[in-house]
Amino acid sequence: MPPGNGEGYNARMRPLPAAPDVPGDTPAERLSNALNRVLRVSKADLLKEEARQRRGSEKTRAKRKRAS
Repeated sequence: MPPGNGEGYNARMRPLPAAPDVPGDTPAERLSNALNRVLRVSKADLLKEEARQRRGSEKTRAKRKRAS
């Protein structure tokens, strides 16, 4: 395929998402702040999510047990 006709390797590539608005003076500081924002989750939120996943797996297990 000749380049420039809209087809080829780059035709399916999507643009990168916009950079998040994270405070910081240097790229390293912005990265650190972004990681803290993403990774900092309260223990209550973690426990709530674990309980939700546990309920889902118990329901699936019960369905399989009834089906057998």
